[in-house]
Amino acid sequence: MTEGLAITWAETGEQPRAVELYRQALALARQIPDRPREASLLSNLGSASMALGDLAGAAAVQQEALAIFQAIGDVGSACMTLVALANTCAAQGDFEQAQACYRQANVLAQEAADWRGEATASWNLGMLLGRQGDFPAAVSFLRRAVELEQIHGHSHAAGHALLLAQVESMFASAQEN
Repeated sequence: MTEGLAITWAETGEQPRAVELYRQALALARQIPDRPREASLLSNLGSASMALGDLAGAAAVQQEALAIFQAIGDVGSACMTLVALANTCAAQGDFEQAQACYRQANVLAQEAADWRGEATASWNLGMLLGRQGDFPAAVSFLRRAVELEQIHGHSHAAGHALLLAQVESMFASAQEN
């Protein structure tokens, strides 16, 4: 019940209340112990903490969640947690670590044949590389994400294809100059 209320508060933008309830639910999950729920709660706590601007706190709980997901063999959740951790690292300005997390998530997703995870990691990595000016690598990862989304009929495919075209155009313009 506490976890459900935390999710509700998070969805309505009441992050401080969500954090408080996630922490309460986390304490219960640790008492039981329920490792999958603990990892899920840590991941949610990381998202809420990031929304509050507590980037260091978000990264700490995301790393803790990642370790548990890896220990229990939940590859899909580990992949998504790596993406969240990469987003946190990028928000902190640690682009090297963000790249490393996106790349690790990409490899995990490929090994698990998780097309959604691969598309998400590829898209985010491509966007980061594009912001850093590495357009050839950015285009490669963005193309892979769009390809996977189109193959599987994902709702983001059309919008991502348009953004990819814009990045390719920027790359072409940069090459001309």
